[in-house]
Amino acid sequence: MAALLAEAERLDCDVVVWEYYEPFAFLREFAGQPRFHLAGWPAGFDRRLEGWGRDPRLSIPGDWHPTAAGNALVARHLAPAVLGVLGRAEAPASSASAPASAAPAASPSK
Repeated sequence: MAALLAEAERLDCDVVVWEYYEPFAFLREFAGQPRFHLAGWPAGFDRRLEGWGRDPRLSIPGDWHPTAAGNALVARHLAPAVLGVLGRAEAPASSASAPASAAPAASPSK
């Protein structure tokens, strides 16, 4: 990860990582890096493989990759992080923020 972030710095770009399932502890050590952005499910969402990963509406049974509905849900929650990075590239850091229309949508309840 350190090499990836060094390359991102060299290329003047950012790295956005999405956590599909339970958080990876090793990613937390990079959270303070200026080019690193960690995105994931909202608080309260059942991010476990046994949670959304077993929901046939969101995950392909036996394959565990997201369905179209699962990908749409990921996109709704990932968009604010990506739009925030894009906003910082286009505006001074003090005025950059994700557009209000990119606010995360509610996750399905179990």
